[in-house]
Amino acid sequence: ATIENDPIFIPVRPDFKDSKSLLGYYNPLENKYQGTQLLDFILKAQKNYNDKRTNADPFFVLFDEMNLARVEYYFADFLSVLESKRVDNETPQGIKNKISESVNLPSDSDKWSKVNGYTSKCIYLYKKPDSSQPENNGVPEELYLPPNLYFVGSVNIDETTHMFSPKVLDRAFTIEFDADIEKYNTNTNDSSAPENQPPIKIDFNDFIRYGEFAKIDKEKIKNFIETGKDYHKKLVEIHEVLKPYSLHFGYRVYDEIIMFMRNAVLCSQEDLKFKSDDEAFDLAIKMKVLPKFHGTRQVLERPIMELLTKFCTLTVTVEEKLLKFHEFKDNKLMLGDKEFKVEGIPTLIEADESNEEGIPTLEAEASAKASKKSLIFKQDNGTLKLEAEYPHTAHKLFEMLYKLQTKGFASFI
Repeated sequence: ATIENDPIFIPVRPDFKDSKSLLGYYNPLENKYQGTQLLDFILKAQKNYNDKRTNADPFFVLFDEMNLARVEYYFADFLSVLESKRVDNETPQGIKNKISESVNLPSDSDKWSKVNGYTSKCIYLYKKPDSSQPENNGVPEELYLPPNLYFVGSVNIDETTHMFSPKVLDRAFTIEFDADIEKYNTNTNDSSAPENQPPIKIDFNDFIRYGEFAKIDKEKIKNFIETGKDYHKKLVEIHEVLKPYSLHFGYRVYDEIIMFMRNAVLCSQEDLKFKSDDEAFDLAIKMKVLPKFHGTRQVLERPIMELLTKFCTLTVTVEEKLLKFHEFKDNKLMLGDKEFKVEGIPTLIEADESNEEGIPTLEAEASAKASKKSLIFKQDNGTLKLEAEYPHTAHKLFEMLYKLQTKGFASFI
């Protein structure tokens, strides 16, 4: 599938304070609404959805440097509306009627079902004056968001930016991108493409999903956890580990992780499929649970250690015996009667082809000259290769643990 429009690119400025920066405002002097490029884009997405319904095109909004201003301020209206329930067949007729008038649906007998998928709550743009009819340039008083609208933002963390609140993190997937300098190809016009790697062709049907788009469906969540692997039990275990430290998650995060798993399993593109369901679950935990880790060593060290040992299942083969790291003690991993002190950050490497599970290993060098990006275990028999059931999560936890022990403070981003 191809899309009929280009994504809209919005550079975020530090003076973004509220939704007026994105959606415009009603000008009482000229008696009309002053719109914006983003507002026009959303109204275009509405029309596309009204016309094409289940075959509508995905519309992408790209925020550059999203945290140069406080997202909780300028994006607050969107955060609240996107959290509201989507209109479905059970939505009261009065609400459907109100939405159909706002999104300019044609007056036909099927118009009630055509509002299905829209947010049931709206962003209030302006109120018509009692004395006169404003020249609104086609802008409705109330803005309902269609399901074919996606928001993406780039983020950097430095002294000029703001951290995200749990309100934002709970509603988003946080994805890290690392530059692969080793495969960097300077001889191609596309400087971001690794050498000899063909570009990935995106099938936008995976965003449309037969008209479901990014919908949270409780019935599908229930069916998935009943027929698939017991990811419900694993999420309960993670929740219980983090609860004593107030780092646990709520229903929203649970639903989004399960829907992510379901979509990953049903993904139709071989280039984008995960090696295994466990890898998808591993990355879901990293993207949805770990971003809330933010604080001092006294706050984070213990929960990180417990999550590593209880959830990631760290194992290593010593003298042909597969042993499990069962606890942390005085910053040392306890492996049977052996102690390995954590002094660095592990390097995530690909698994051997012979490893049918497709689980990468965490490679650690025992040399004193090892890079700071290696995880050093003090031992006599050289390199220690540490396997983790969920390697991406384990790698990020070790990275934060290293920051805690060297700087006394760590965060996901």
